[in-house]
Amino acid sequence: MSVKLACLAVLALAFSSCDKKEVAGGGGTGSLEAKIVFGQANTRASSTAVPITSWGSIKQIQMFLYDAGGVVKFSDTIKPVATGGVVKRTWTTVPEGEYTMVLVANAKSSTDSVTTMIGSSPLEWTAMNVRNQGVANLTIRHMALSAFPAPVATVLGAGTKLKPFAVPAEVFMADTTKVKIASGQTTDISATPLKLKREVAMMRVRLRVNDKSQGFDNSNVDFGHADASVLVYTLPTGMGIGAGNAGGVTATSIDSAVIVGASGAGTFKSQDPTAATHNPTVINDANFMKWREIVVFPNNGGRAASNATASTSQRYYVVITGHAPTGHVLSDGTTVTDAGGALVSWAGLITDSFQPNTIREVNLNLTSGGTKGVPTTPAKEGGLTIVVSNPTPWDSNIQSTDLDI
Repeated sequence: MSVKLACLAVLALAFSSCDKKEVAGGGGTGSLEAKIVFGQANTRASSTAVPITSWGSIKQIQMFLYDAGGVVKFSDTIKPVATGGVVKRTWTTVPEGEYTMVLVANAKSSTDSVTTMIGSSPLEWTAMNVRNQGVANLTIRHMALSAFPAPVATVLGAGTKLKPFAVPAEVFMADTTKVKIASGQTTDISATPLKLKREVAMMRVRLRVNDKSQGFDNSNVDFGHADASVLVYTLPTGMGIGAGNAGGVTATSIDSAVIVGASGAGTFKSQDPTAATHNPTVINDANFMKWREIVVFPNNGGRAASNATASTSQRYYVVITGHAPTGHVLSDGTTVTDAGGALVSWAGLITDSFQPNTIREVNLNLTSGGTKGVPTTPAKEGGLTIVVSNPTPWDSNIQSTDLDI
């Protein structure tokens, strides 16, 4: 089944110069025209639901021009309207030279759930503070949270070494090379639109609680309770914005860094999504009747490596929590004795990597009774069977139409 990309339009950027004003260094200025569209993909996951991609997904786009030495010489931000169309901007101080152009969407620290870095300092990128910076010094990291959700924080205790982070924004990127700006002239690269493509991945967690094959019964566990959560351990250290293999996610991760994917009564969804957000819309089946989608950084080792299996130091460790009543039988055969019940968890290691712009469906089949509390470190042990489907591009089977208007 094909998916139509909602509200797809072409974003045309016109960099034009009205004069030959001199800039620092003595060079003249020129103009540049470009177009931006969404990238395409061609496969699908075992479930059919695919989130809709449209210009409504893009809050803002920051453009970077950097030279052969990797130094950013010009930057500015574009805010497309949600319906697409044509956006035009005029700049009169683009220095002449030959550049690589990089576009980065949804990476603004004050509005997006990421932290942008200039060197080792967390700073929101502006059109000016990134100039004369090495593009390698401009990175995107996870945004820290002040604390874990209260039920998780309580069982972890004040001395935990785990650090909570927010689900990252849907960061998109595009790039092109050999962009030549000549004084008083217009460089037109709009014939080959720059295709925005997500640099993040999606973890689609599906939960099965009705498997009693191992003698455990989880039907009494409440996954709509305040104790419910989805936690993802071992986060990549960051993401670069350079073109080609110079950018992308790092090949290092931190065990103690944890995404709080969701928490509380609304952690898991029990109904399929609607056509307003997904097309197609089917996620649930007869066994897997709870689900959650979580944006994550890829953990494939970066663009140069793009490993199908994540390295042992970068594998995501997923933890599911819920509320078990008094008398619930745990994995070790003991029972919950707390008056009013207790927070219990299941945990497992995902060996397959997450790739940019792909959905990896993680089917969690709870075959054991779980464990009281929350793991303090990632481990291979856990009462959880994980079946991971083949990765699929986020915009799977979407028919794209590029309109030059």
